[in-house]
Amino acid sequence: MTTSSKLLLFDIDGTLMRTNRIPLNIVKDVLAEFVDREIDWSPKDFAGSTDRKIIRTLIRKNNITTDDIETSTDSFLKRYLARLEQTLKERDVVNLLPGVTDLLATCSTREFSMGLVTGNVERGARLKLGPPNFNPYFPIGAFGNDAEDRNLLPNMALERAEQHYQRSFDHKDCWIIGDTPHDVECAKVSGMNCLAVTTGIYDATTLGDADYIAEDLSDTENIINQFL
Repeated sequence: MTTSSKLLLFDIDGTLMRTNRIPLNIVKDVLAEFVDREIDWSPKDFAGSTDRKIIRTLIRKNNITTDDIETSTDSFLKRYLARLEQTLKERDVVNLLPGVTDLLATCSTREFSMGLVTGNVERGARLKLGPPNFNPYFPIGAFGNDAEDRNLLPNMALERAEQHYQRSFDHKDCWIIGDTPHDVECAKVSGMNCLAVTTGIYDATTLGDADYIAEDLSDTENIINQFL
């Protein structure tokens, strides 16, 4: 198997696509149904976090009493995923961000190794990537069901990439591509590079610790040169 020595690990929400907060509203609605009242939340409760941590944060923030937070989180996630799947079948939810389609296609033809580092649980990630047919680009990944702490995910993805691509990767040849300070932090903690885009809710100043900051992913050749 011939692949590049560069490993590209992509975030999904705010980096590859926008979903008009529909999945976030599903999370909120599912929790509201469980407690039979409105849920207090803000976008920053979600940005860059993992699904399990989001649910735990909302449970605590809204003073929801539960005897077993782990069992409750599992139950919430199961209902959320069922509703997300149904919503994606019924509505045009996924809006791709500028340059994403061309960049992924170009990276694929140049034999970069690619994967995911995302706070979505794997089932949710694969559902979101289904409409644009992006799943084949990402044979491996680390997901929100692997660890609540996002900082643990890059090295999990690296290990899976080495198994899948049958080669080793140096950390300095690995890139996290994301849109939040959490993406930047998890890259730095893991000894990897970070390319941050301002297509989410954070500006360049907030993402200033990234190795490279782009407005979006539309300048394909320049971005690939950064990876190289």
